[in-house]
Amino acid sequence: MLPPLLDKIYDSFEILIEPHRYTSMLACLVSVPRELAIYSKDLILPNQYNLIQLFISILPGIDINDLNKFILTNQLLSNVIACIAVCDCSPAIHIRSDLTQQEKELCLLTAKFEDFILELLKKLIKNFSFLKS
Repeated sequence: MLPPLLDKIYDSFEILIEPHRYTSMLACLVSVPRELAIYSKDLILPNQYNLIQLFISILPGIDINDLNKFILTNQLLSNVIACIAVCDCSPAIHIRSDLTQQEKELCLLTAKFEDFILELLKKLIKNFSFLKS
């Protein structure tokens, strides 16, 4: 169920002329945070491979001018982050010798969390800069 949903979501995130579709896709994602974060060695392509790309894709949703999109984006982030550990696990590939190739790739992907967090903070500061005064 999740791979076709993610395909539709990425398509809707790329098409900026249909903001209603973007919002409805965010609402769908908010309801499946556990499925996005679950890890299983049995899956051919674990869902975690999509998480960082998905997080980067929803950054434009942090826009205080569109409150519904802003709330859904924050809900999605908080729901998914509650299910995972947000840390850079890339050093684990040098420490552990029992990791599969998939697990090594996943560990390397976690190094991108830092970029996501920096972009997220930039967006939040930009959108809430009016609170400084």
